[in-house]
Amino acid sequence: MQHIKVPGQPAIAIDRDGQGEVLLLLHGIGGNRTNWHEQVAHFAARFNVVSVDVRGWEDSDDYEGPLDFDDVVDDMARVLNHLGESRCHLVGLSMGGLDGLGQVLDQADIVVVAIELNHATQGLIGRAELQRMRPDAILVNMSRAAVVQQDALYEHLQSHPQFRAGLDVWWQEPMHGGAFEVAHPFFSLPNLIGSPHNSPMVPGIMTDLIEAASANIARFLRGEPVQHLATSAM
Repeated sequence: MQHIKVPGQPAIAIDRDGQGEVLLLLHGIGGNRTNWHEQVAHFAARFNVVSVDVRGWEDSDDYEGPLDFDDVVDDMARVLNHLGESRCHLVGLSMGGLDGLGQVLDQADIVVVAIELNHATQGLIGRAELQRMRPDAILVNMSRAAVVQQDALYEHLQSHPQFRAGLDVWWQEPMHGGAFEVAHPFFSLPNLIGSPHNSPMVPGIMTDLIEAASANIARFLRGEPVQHLATSAM
């Protein structure tokens, strides 16, 4: 594993190992780049894995003024530039996830929303986040509609004709009680494609679900921890 201090203000400490496309790992509050060393070792066979100390943490230099996530995004862009790369796979934990979101929105060609809906993620993508995205970017939501603000998305699609969206989830569906309904004429827009919340319905999915559910019931009956627990946050 190679340790590097990326020059600049502030200098950023990274560890890297492996070859291939960059996999950038960002720690959460109270963490540091060493939190990812097991993952670095595992993924180094396929990727150029880079774990980072965010500015002010561990071996990275300190900074003046308040911590701004946009500054962290700029730091990560500087890390990629130092490595001679312009693109990466990015994984962020906790605060690192927020740092990563900013970098993804600024630079990604396609953003796929596959996050859990809870009190922290409701309305996560709004006007400010959409404005950060490239004018010709694509937003795909296959999670829950309420992660994206409906009014903001419609207005952005209207005002940015090169921007495109693919929606498999909707703000008012029969599963929520009542009829399917949208607050804006999304289907009149040429830069939107929609599907009726059926993206998981691929060949074999029902068999896989039944097998997974049966295995979980067996674990419960044996007194073992069950897997894939969902929260009741929302």
